[in-house]
Amino acid sequence: MRENPIELTSFNSVAIVGSAIHKTTHSVYSCGLLNAEHPFVQWLILVKEACETQAHGLTKEHYARLLGLLRSPLLFRGHDLQKLKSYLERWQSLRDLPPELYPPSVDMNNDMFSWQKPTITKTRRHRSINGCFAIEDV
Repeated sequence: MRENPIELTSFNSVAIVGSAIHKTTHSVYSCGLLNAEHPFVQWLILVKEACETQAHGLTKEHYARLLGLLRSPLLFRGHDLQKLKSYLERWQSLRDLPPELYPPSVDMNNDMFSWQKPTITKTRRHRSINGCFAIEDV
C-alpha cells in the first residue's frame, strides 16, 4: 500500500490540477486527487500509458520521476512546484515523441493544487463562506 495514494476524479473546475484530501487508508497520510478534466492530468494519463508499454523510448522510470515530482505540489498545495516545472521544461527536449506526449502549455501555479479559496462576505451578524454560514462577533 502506498503511503500517499493518488486517485483520479473529476472536479467541477478545470482550473484545478488536483488537491489533497483526508486520509483514505489506515495510514496517517492524506490522499491526492487528480482532476481528470485538467489538460495536465489528461497528458499525465497518456504518459503513463506510453511509459508502461515503453513506447517512444519512455520508461516506467520516466513516469515514476514525474509522479514523484507531482506528489509534493499535489499533497502540499503547490510546495516544490518549481521542481516539477523544471522537469517539464526538460521533458520538452526529449526527441521523437508524438505531439500528445509533450506537456500541455499550462502555466501552473500553487492555486491549481488546492480547492478554491473561500469567498468571505461579512455582514453585521454572519459571514458566508462559499454558501456556508458561520456566526461571527463583529
